[in-house]
Amino acid sequence: MLQESNRMGRSAFFLLSGGWLGRATVAVMVLVSTAIATEPASFRTGPQLAETLTRRVGFEISGDSRRDALQMIAKQFHVALFLDRRIDPDFPITYRTKKTPLGTALEEMALQFNAAITWLGPIGYVGPASEVKKLQTLRALTHRQLARLPEVAGQRLLQKRSLHWDRLTT
Repeated sequence: MLQESNRMGRSAFFLLSGGWLGRATVAVMVLVSTAIATEPASFRTGPQLAETLTRRVGFEISGDSRRDALQMIAKQFHVALFLDRRIDPDFPITYRTKKTPLGTALEEMALQFNAAITWLGPIGYVGPASEVKKLQTLRALTHRQLARLPEVAGQRLLQKRSLHWDRLTT
């Protein structure tokens, strides 16, 4: 059974995009993870994340809120998940799975509330399906733009940086 974390932590990943989307506009996506154990974040990334998402799992969620369910999954499997604020976090969810890859289970859960999930770096963004498609398109366009830049500039823009702020900060 999944257990709930009493303390939430924050971690972030960001992606910058500009140029093709408008010279005067720079689109910045900042995603903050929603769940963590009481210690500092230790989310899986890279090959470990890929292995975790393909690992067959079994669990049951019965009446927990969407927020609590995603927090429990994030903590149990050490994955960073972000629930878009346009999705009602307090609505109860019921889901049961046996021997299903974790990534597939997350997709099935999101479909229950007309949402979808996409992975932006090490963070699973759960949001309205139309917004997930936009993010996937933006990510593809950004990577295409970066491929056209000189190697040094592309590497500099792809460097990962940590970003932290207090909860509920605007």
